[in-house]
Amino acid sequence: MKKTNNLLEAINDLDDKIILDALSKPVTYSNKRKILRVLGTAALLAAMGLTACGMHSLGVWYQNYFAQQSQTELSEEQKTYLNENVIEVAPKQPGLTVESALTDGIRIFMKLHITAPEDVVLYPFDNGHAFVYPGNEAPDVEYADQDVVTLDGNRIYNSLQYLSVDDGDGLDYTMDYVVLGMLEGIWNPETREEEPLDLAGQTIKIHFRDFYQRISNEDFTEWEDQQIIAGDWEFDVSVTAESLRTRELISQPAKGSLRYLDMEAEEKTFALKENISIPYITLRALSVDIGYDCPGYGGDFGQEIRAVMKDGSEMTLRPQWGGMDVIRYFPDSPMMIDQVDHLIFEDGTVIPAS
Repeated sequence: MKKTNNLLEAINDLDDKIILDALSKPVTYSNKRKILRVLGTAALLAAMGLTACGMHSLGVWYQNYFAQQSQTELSEEQKTYLNENVIEVAPKQPGLTVESALTDGIRIFMKLHITAPEDVVLYPFDNGHAFVYPGNEAPDVEYADQDVVTLDGNRIYNSLQYLSVDDGDGLDYTMDYVVLGMLEGIWNPETREEEPLDLAGQTIKIHFRDFYQRISNEDFTEWEDQQIIAGDWEFDVSVTAESLRTRELISQPAKGSLRYLDMEAEEKTFALKENISIPYITLRALSVDIGYDCPGYGGDFGQEIRAVMKDGSEMTLRPQWGGMDVIRYFPDSPMMIDQVDHLIFEDGTVIPAS
């Protein structure tokens, strides 16, 4: 086969046979899906104008994922961030492979590839009617055996989700998944507090045992569990200090209005508690922690707040997790923390960098 630097030429060379082969067979669900995958992949690549060289970049897969999540084209700075901070984990292999990972020390993303036996159809995540999960997170497994992400033998994740991403090869028994979750410090039973998680220079262990998919009918009244692959896989993710960079947005406490659910009201509605002290705002590329001093209350500063960059562009941040003194927000795509000029809370409060 001739060598080409243009991916569209390669598609022309390879996919005609695949399409003709698929069209020559009865139109089953599996066959139809194969045809649509090939045509859809060709159209997508043509629209993006990608080259074969560019597709080999570790960051490109994440660039496509975040562009889809944010519904906007990523900036060159964001693309550079991904190219420089995505961690290569392992080459694709039969069964299950964690190919790459990305973390800012709080959020973690992994590119997971599954190759099941050829008689298995992997269904895409679709409105909750199909999803996958590993055997070491199965409901009937003891907690001590459930750990997927560990550091020095300790569990360091809060939860994981597995969202399907078409791998574009036209095969029903293979699929990419983005595994996303939140990391947490190790619980200290003596102090009954979570120890800060310091990943710089550390190696995270990723362990998967078996893999299942659960499929429901249209009205969610019946579910079927199917083991798609069996085995044990372990991967090392080496974390660099650069990917864990943080920036403290404020040097002095700020003030804001905390939105909370008023349980005293006759109708349970949200209320504001004003002039709440905000001692710190910690920016990371994939998460923002806003601390607050308000004993007895838990809430947020709005379902959507905005991070405004020095060039005037904005990013939306949404609350995803919180304790009694911190609320954590996630952006839809990587945030260039050095470019953040100020935050705007939902009630209009502006918190400038200081």
